[in-house]
Amino acid sequence: MPDRSAYCSIEQEKRLKYLDLVASAVILQNTVDMSLAIQTLMSQGELIPMRHLAALSPYVTRHIKRYGDYVVNLHNIPQPLEAAINLPP
Repeated sequence: MPDRSAYCSIEQEKRLKYLDLVASAVILQNTVDMSLAIQTLMSQGELIPMRHLAALSPYVTRHIKRYGDYVVNLHNIPQPLEAAINLPP
């Protein structure tokens, strides 16, 4: 009979790794989305104080459905990160 505790331990480790991967992907996408919004505002002439930017966090999770169904579209290739986040020199 296989060792069930070892199997459960391996499965828990997998879940933690996948959760970490998903969290990192969400933070990256939030960073890109926030950067694009900031760039749009600045291109429209809005002045954004650095203290406001410093208070932003890419770890926003209220739009995440914990038990939701997510569809991954492998044909929708995102733009390069360098194009999405235009940082000043």
